Amino acid sequence: MKTRLRQLYFVVAIMICYMLNGFVTVAQQTTLIHLDKPYYVAGETVHYKIYLPSSLVVKAALLKVVIYNSKSDQVHSSYLEKEGEKHAYGYYLIPFEADPDLYTLTVSSFDIDSNRKIILGQVELPVYSDTSKETHQISDSTGANYRSAPVAPDLAPDLDITIHMPNAPVEPREPISALVEIKDRQGNPVEADISISITDVDLIGRSGTMPYFSLSEYPLQNHQNVYLSQQIPVSGALDNKQEGVLLTFYVPSLNKLFYTRSDSGGSFQLLMSPYYGDQMMQYIGGFTGHKTIQLSPNDMVFDEKNLVYTTDILNYLSTSAKRKLVYQLYNTLEMTMQFSIPNLAETLKPDRRIKATDYPFENLIDFCNEISTPLKFVTEKSAGSSFKMFNPESRNFYFGSPLFIVDQQLTRDVDYLSSLEFQKLDSISLYYSNQNLSNYFGFAGFSGVVVITSKSGNLKVPRDLLTQQFNIGGLQPEMVEDKPHRPPQVPLFQPRLLWEPSLNTNQQGRAAFSFTQSDDISVYQIEVVAQSAAGLRGYRKLEYQSHRTF
Repeated sequence: MKTRLRQLYFVVAIMICYMLNGFVTVAQQTTLIHLDKPYYVAGETVHYKIYLPSSLVVKAALLKVVIYNSKSDQVHSSYLEKEGEKHAYGYYLIPFEADPDLYTLTVSSFDIDSNRKIILGQVELPVYSDTSKETHQISDSTGANYRSAPVAPDLAPDLDITIHMPNAPVEPREPISALVEIKDRQGNPVEADISISITDVDLIGRSGTMPYFSLSEYPLQNHQNVYLSQQIPVSGALDNKQEGVLLTFYVPSLNKLFYTRSDSGGSFQLLMSPYYGDQMMQYIGGFTGHKTIQLSPNDMVFDEKNLVYTTDILNYLSTSAKRKLVYQLYNTLEMTMQFSIPNLAETLKPDRRIKATDYPFENLIDFCNEISTPLKFVTEKSAGSSFKMFNPESRNFYFGSPLFIVDQQLTRDVDYLSSLEFQKLDSISLYYSNQNLSNYFGFAGFSGVVVITSKSGNLKVPRDLLTQQFNIGGLQPEMVEDKPHRPPQVPLFQPRLLWEPSLNTNQQGRAAFSFTQSDDISVYQIEVVAQSAAGLRGYRKLEYQSHRTF
């Protein structure tokens, strides 16, 4: 009997462990997105942090962030680097001219093994206008369609979060030092990655009465075994659907050429080295004649929804417009932005570099004919006139015309190159050794390469002579928000006092943070989101009141 009881206890214990493990597994198969505010006004900056689930086994990867309007049109695209950690954070500068709309922010990555895009997260971005004179109807809070956004996530209390604020009343302009303390269910301190936002809830509104939330969960399925790319994927297809065509692309910011081939259906997939900011990628075409391409269209479709207006939101829009007038009056800004953009361009060492300003020629043809260089202008009875690059290793001219890169634009057009005014040029770099051509340019440079830089740096190759161009979003440059110095007579109005996306608790489970209180006498809310290395999560919010003592 005792043996059977032990067996029964063992089975029950196994079932309990299985259920608990199953619960944790389900909890860990969601992506959590923390926004610094529940909604925005055109001209503001969206800050967000993406917490990936522990079930997603991936070290380094590029995460693509795309923002769509309610008609499923793409309005922004950029990439975030994730190296090792289960998180990434970024921003979106909402244009001042942006239409009020319920936008959607999506997070995805490219799985190399399956050759497909994987959606990792999604959250709605309500953007309003504080300049519109349109009268908006307040939504009925009892109506079935009041909450157009997903309900706030009900996070499992895996982590216990305590927010320690000063006991004394908080006064305007007071520098505040606070502390976050995180423990597990057994009361042990936890090292965790956290994000913190502080907002004026008297102005913005409380989560219990708002149609939108600053926190959102997105469920993932069957994404445990993926190999996410660390490169920027570009996909498309040849208009003629031809198979096996070698396609060449040039990214000026990297000073680098990329190659891929079309598959049996004429489609192609290109993986490029990361670069920063929006870049104009140039498509050269196939080498058996110019073949046009189309990039893959947007495959995301969203249900069209209207913005929800509440009394709190209308009050915020009114206050936002007044706040901008105050800053204009004092000739200052609520926030200034500084960006850091590393130079990732590959440094090329030419076989010969000529300073164009040393020579008084009228055009490139005179230069080729008068100066002893491998670059020549030749006339052949059968082929007509063209530029040729001499190969010193074979003691003969390369077959075909060299590739010219003029102020980061590709061309082989003889008429355009012949008409270049030499006095506008700064330098001419020649690449003709087999080693340089192979290492730097690959197949596109098999006839030699000429890189021309003008004095102005903005010569324009005629559009009809250029190959196709496509604007591709790159990595987000690092941004630092700088709060201008506020003399006592200049008001300090900030609906969002703090956004801190990259704090880590120490071995004691603690992390300190600081901020400066604004001038508003109001109620403020601190929101803390935490995730441990094991994937345990927690969420806590704390309200406090600012006072003015005399």
